[in-house]
Amino acid sequence: MIKGIYAAARSLEKNNKLINIIANNLANLNSIGYKKDSTFSHIMNEYNLPDLNEYTDFSQGELVQTSNPLDLGLKGKVFFAMQDDNGEIYFTRNGRFTISEEGYIVNENGLKLLGENGPLNINDNLFDDNRKIQINKNGDIKVGKLDLDTLKIVKFENTDQITKSGANNYKLVYGDYNTADTSEYEIQQGFLENSNVNAIEEMESMIKVSKDFESAQKVMNYIDNIMEKASEIGKV
Repeated sequence: MIKGIYAAARSLEKNNKLINIIANNLANLNSIGYKKDSTFSHIMNEYNLPDLNEYTDFSQGELVQTSNPLDLGLKGKVFFAMQDDNGEIYFTRNGRFTISEEGYIVNENGLKLLGENGPLNINDNLFDDNRKIQINKNGDIKVGKLDLDTLKIVKFENTDQITKSGANNYKLVYGDYNTADTSEYEIQQGFLENSNVNAIEEMESMIKVSKDFESAQKVMNYIDNIMEKASEIGKV
């Protein structure tokens, strides 16, 4: 009986976690560069019941054309590098950038996009006759006819090294990042990478998990009723 209660409780806990993960994926269906969270099970307890581990699926999302010169789509297992005002480094697949009042190329949270020589700033080129920003597939940046810098594109030996830090950004957990070789990625100017969430798959998973959750609840209620009756019989 105790094993049955434990199994049902574990099932409720697992399915509740799954529902939260799926709901978050669906909420970020239209978030640029978002990478969905998934789970895998492994057995590490005395009752031989599966424990749930969460991981991020970094598979490529579809690139969609926007024609905005500061929208950058990434192909490959790499990330843009950014820096906050305190010098802390962040990483992202969200290639939607703008120019700040100070002339820095920044993301939606004000983090400065990094080139090989540091934060990218076009202030020195503001008065050029031709201020068109051109970024080629390797990340080389030109403002008008002037070479500005090359984007700092990074990779990791293992994606376990980074964790989501909110606002579609990532932070380093351990180890270090490496500069990616140009053969390992391609940048498409005027494109953005869509979320890699498949709405149909997530909805199918949500339906299945909801049914499993409901079944576990019924089992818990059934066992609870049996134990209550057993307790009443014991008092007679």
